[in-house]
Amino acid sequence: MSVIPCLSWVRSLWGQVHGLFGSVMTVYSDLPDEIIADILGRLPAECVFLCGDSHTPLGALTRTPSFADMHLNRVTPVTAFQYFFLSDKMSKYGREIRIHFTHEVVADKIVSKSIDIDLTLACPKKGSAPLLFGSYNGFLLFKNLEYDSVLVLWNPITQEQVTLIAPHDGYRVRGIFFHSTDKEYRVIFISLKSGCFEFVIFSLKTKSSRIITGFTHPPSGIIAPTVLNGVLHWMICDESYKEAHGFYPCCENSIVSFNTNSEELRTMRHPGPPCGARKEHNMMKLMEKDGQLLFFDDSLCGRIVVWTLIDYEKEVWVKKHVITLKPLNLFCRARRCNCNHMIVEVWYIFGEELLLRVGCKDLLLYDPELCTMRRVGEKSKKTDLESVLFSLKNIHLPVTAVLHVNSLVSLHTDKIVYLFKDDELT
Repeated sequence: MSVIPCLSWVRSLWGQVHGLFGSVMTVYSDLPDEIIADILGRLPAECVFLCGDSHTPLGALTRTPSFADMHLNRVTPVTAFQYFFLSDKMSKYGREIRIHFTHEVVADKIVSKSIDIDLTLACPKKGSAPLLFGSYNGFLLFKNLEYDSVLVLWNPITQEQVTLIAPHDGYRVRGIFFHSTDKEYRVIFISLKSGCFEFVIFSLKTKSSRIITGFTHPPSGIIAPTVLNGVLHWMICDESYKEAHGFYPCCENSIVSFNTNSEELRTMRHPGPPCGARKEHNMMKLMEKDGQLLFFDDSLCGRIVVWTLIDYEKEVWVKKHVITLKPLNLFCRARRCNCNHMIVEVWYIFGEELLLRVGCKDLLLYDPELCTMRRVGEKSKKTDLESVLFSLKNIHLPVTAVLHVNSLVSLHTDKIVYLFKDDELT
């Protein structure tokens, strides 16, 4: 169903408003459909969603895929973050967690929402510890802290929640993307088979899987992939590569990419000097800004180096920024780790600012041009003992954050989906 035919229904609402407020306002019933669509498309997603359910004219309009796509392209990004506590209470629906959001307009306002996530369907004998690790087209992505064989997708505006379950924990989720030609959402899992990694491409629309075999370099699952021109980009997972081959990967093949149209897998080198014997590709991140791929190296003591890929085919990188960490240390009073520098990580680009996580517990927005910074959320507090113990094991806790857009997008699939059908497992 297209947007324009539905817009004719909205005129009845204009008439009702005129009947209620005719003495104080004038309502024009002959507004062009394009103007009405333009007005609705600029409202916040939550405001549009609350205008009416699918049985009302306005609700029917705002729930069409074409309107959701139009709204998605105009929305202002926010920061979504999770303070991770293993002591989060359990309910009959799963573990209850709270996600916090910055406001689209008011800079210092934080909005919080709760969600129940049950991961026991995937691995009944293991604990349920949902961890926020990505966002895509309005859906927050969650996986279990202890294993990657289940993916939970949640739209905090529409409350749509989908759980995708792999047959065992040998399958690891690595991201989601929208296939523009087939108009469907697909999820990528990887699995180690006979020294190589197979990529499982799962369609949420048809609930079918396709396998690409024989690739030697596994992508990391720390954060969701960076999408640029229909290509997914990850840093390599050093530990998974060593598990398969017995040694760490070289820096020449440290960036893994997947073309969503051709389904071609390839690798490229990361910029800057080689890592040396001790690989730290898990401390490096990829991001997109203004149609270019950016590389952030968080592994260097005392500074973060930012590179821009100016020639994709020839793999030409140019150094863009060098961020010194001393001002951040004074601002947060972060503890220092064993290598005598505080743990500062770049998580996302938020406009002209960088979203940093400092000491695994504080979130800051840092402007590299103006050298200014401001805190996101509350100042770090004492956490429960279990979370502290996890943090001491170098697991990135207790706060994680993603760049998120509030949208009206729907996945149009079942609430619980399995990676393989029964006949595909035989």
